[in-house]
Formats: sequence, structure tokens, C-alpha cells
Amino acid sequence: MVIFRFRDRRKVAAQHERLHRGLKARDSDAACAALTDYMSALRRQYAKAQDARASQVSSSDQSPRSA
Repeated sequence: MVIFRFRDRRKVAAQHERLHRGLKARDSDAACAALTDYMSALRRQYAKAQDARASQVSSSDQSPRSA
């Protein structure tokens, strides 16, 4: 499933930067917090993509079909 359509690229880049800063500083608390936040955001985006896909499928199921 493709979810990039729903992503704000600047937000994703900022999340990656935050994770990188924590790793570079060897700050495990900061890196873990950044990764946790990123994964939570990714789960939300994946749920949006699933909902959109389900809507597309249900819409196509309701449209008349040619014989």
C-alpha cells in the first residue's frame, strides 16, 4: 500500500532530522522519543491510507458495471 500521498514531506524530514540529532549526540532518550513520535505519526498516516483505500473500494463496488 502506498501512503506517500498523505505525507507532508517537510514534517517527515523534520522527524528524521530529530532522530538523527539524537543518534548523533548519543542521546538515547532523545532518539527513542523521536523514533516513538515518528512511528506514531506513521501509524496514523497508514490508517488514513487504509481508510482512503477502503473508500475507493466501496465506491467502486457501488458504481454500475458494464455487462
